Amino acid sequence: MSKRLKDHMVEDVNIRQATKEDSFALTELALMSKASWGYSNDFLEACKADLTVKESDILTKITYVIEDRKQIAGFYVLSIVNQELEALFVHPDYMGKGIGRLLWQEALEQSKKHGLDSFNIYSDPYAENFYIKMGADRIGFAESKVFPERKLPLLKYELNKADS
Repeated sequence: MSKRLKDHMVEDVNIRQATKEDSFALTELALMSKASWGYSNDFLEACKADLTVKESDILTKITYVIEDRKQIAGFYVLSIVNQELEALFVHPDYMGKGIGRLLWQEALEQSKKHGLDSFNIYSDPYAENFYIKMGADRIGFAESKVFPERKLPLLKYELNKADS
């Protein structure tokens, strides 16, 4: 599916289902995106396993990428079983250009298609405002899988909101 972004530097993008061959590139993109928030190298190294997109994730979860001229500009991973948006990352060069919003809209379409009423998001603190702008609500905090003493915003998106 091809989409055009208005008033942005990105003209034409393609959204497609990820393939297992994308796993390394998606992991690298997730790490670059996370690094753009100013996290230390030690922090990023500790998060690497959690940010790794495995081939098995791509095969068993809803995973889509958005491309600009064959360059992966972002991706998301949605677990239907866990009712969770597990990842949504945008390459730093594409931040602020509408890529995240397009990925979000695709995630909503896939959520509805697969019968979800809602899904949770364990958000990075820096990404929380994006999800709130998209209509998610903070429902609490959750322990980080990597740093148990670190509390992450726990958000929920109700799909029926989009219909009202």
